[in-house]
Amino acid sequence: MKTPPSDPKLIQTAKSEKNLKRGLAVLDTLWKRGLTPKDTEKHYHLTWFAYENGNMIAVAKRLDMHRNTISADLIEKVKVRSRVELRQVWKKIYYEDTKKPFADMVFEFYKQTLQKPVLTKSESEALTNLWLMGVTRRVLRAHFILVSLRQGRTMKELCRTLQRDNRSLVRYRSNAAKPGSPEGKWLLPMKLKKYDWINPGRGKRKWNR
Repeated sequence: MKTPPSDPKLIQTAKSEKNLKRGLAVLDTLWKRGLTPKDTEKHYHLTWFAYENGNMIAVAKRLDMHRNTISADLIEKVKVRSRVELRQVWKKIYYEDTKKPFADMVFEFYKQTLQKPVLTKSESEALTNLWLMGVTRRVLRAHFILVSLRQGRTMKELCRTLQRDNRSLVRYRSNAAKPGSPEGKWLLPMKLKKYDWINPGRGKRKWNR
């Protein structure tokens, strides 16, 4: 079976304020459930692998990552043993019903390849749209840090969870607080102020908006 080309219309369809708000709400739910950005990375890479129909060169170029790094994540803890096998699974799903919504195909792909799926169909759909809109792992990490701090988690706990030192976390928060940052752009629905990043516990503010 010939590999079909990627469809830019999928990206355009995903871009909406409604999908952004829904995706951010789902992330809130995932973090409260004890998941971390690492738990969503596989879904992130599988979505773009599916979008590019298994073309790893195209995936690597789109994500500005080395394809070996992406391949290592895709093959780790999945039920397949190679990119070729992964591509075969995707093609089978794709050609079973080419008119099936892309998000539904991604969820089926996710279920069939991951050893221990942690996302529901609804959550998978929301994240698929987030990725297609352009939300990156960097933005995902910033959202996790912000929500975790609002929930009262300490920097020490975050360092342990994200496997980063305190200096790195301070830098992440400082960069996110800069005017025009990608984090600020994508998290706009949260109506953030600069001190949300620098000192989220300041004053008597309530964090449940």
